[in-house]
Amino acid sequence: MNRVLRSLILSAFVGVAVGATPLVDGKIEKGEYASSKSVLDGASTLYFSSDGSGGLFVALETKTLGWAGIGLGSRRMDGARIYMGFVKDQTPVFSEQLGSGHRHNPVKDKTADKSIVAQNGSQNVLEFHLPADKLPFKGKAVNYIAAFAAASDLSSYHEDNFDSGTFTLP
Repeated sequence: MNRVLRSLILSAFVGVAVGATPLVDGKIEKGEYASSKSVLDGASTLYFSSDGSGGLFVALETKTLGWAGIGLGSRRMDGARIYMGFVKDQTPVFSEQLGSGHRHNPVKDKTADKSIVAQNGSQNVLEFHLPADKLPFKGKAVNYIAAFAAASDLSSYHEDNFDSGTFTLP
């Protein structure tokens, strides 16, 4: 009887772990995201997972106490939907912006339904969820840009701390 009970409990636990979705809590746990990619010459890790309804969980963990940002939908700032944030005086700031040329501006039409910015030691963690109907891209190949700076604001230049590429959704 004990074996059967242990087997049922283990099966339930494994089922929950496999079907688990990331928590938008500012902490990246091992195995929380389905995929990850080293970006910004190893200074950041980009994490991503589909949510089962066509939406997307995204996290960017960056070795900075300043701002960090990830833009989706373009490999250039122009046209990218940019999600950026920082923590200053223990107050998190998250902003959605739209790239226009070599600049970006806040948008009124928000796409993220959950977001958080947190500092863990010497790292900034930017984490958010996008519902399927709010994704700023089409298909499984996602063009991105990523950047960071040492300043805790939304306007300081990122210097050479810039990267772009494509990741593929599972």
